[in-house]
Amino acid sequence: MSSAERKRVVFGVLVAALIVQGCQSAAVQQGADREPPSILTAAREVMFASGHCALITLGQDGRPQARTMDPSPPDADMVVTFVTNPATRKVAEIARDPRVTLYYFDEASPGYVTILGRAVAVDDPAEKQRRWLEKWSPHYPGGATSAAMYEVIPERIEVVSIAHGIVGDEVRWLPPAIELEP
Repeated sequence: MSSAERKRVVFGVLVAALIVQGCQSAAVQQGADREPPSILTAAREVMFASGHCALITLGQDGRPQARTMDPSPPDADMVVTFVTNPATRKVAEIARDPRVTLYYFDEASPGYVTILGRAVAVDDPAEKQRRWLEKWSPHYPGGATSAAMYEVIPERIEVVSIAHGIVGDEVRWLPPAIELEP
């Protein structure tokens, strides 16, 4: 069994154990008894713990394209900033269709966050400099001026966090979600 398969099995067993033990009612699993700040708090913690995320765009052929990114932490509105080489495929893919997905996974808790939103280019040099993170500098010797910068404006946030007792419904495994205005 591969490492990825073991992780899926462990995650599935933990979710099943919580459901079987009756730790969560169906209403709580669906998020009905949770205020958005509880879900957002869990989302932030999962995002910070995972550090990296997968950025998913739609390729020229319409197929999803995923790659690992080292984004900024989410801001107060859950907006995430990332940078990339201006010559990459993802820049053309975002220009063609700005709908993107960010996927964070925290193996330790376990939990995940999926942000569905729109990528918007950050072109203003002063704004790019303000948002620039030192961790990006080794990859972009010219700093903010040599990188394409985007912010992902979230439209929907899905969260599963075993540590916070936030899990999907027991039948369809739909995660609790928050719909945000675009």
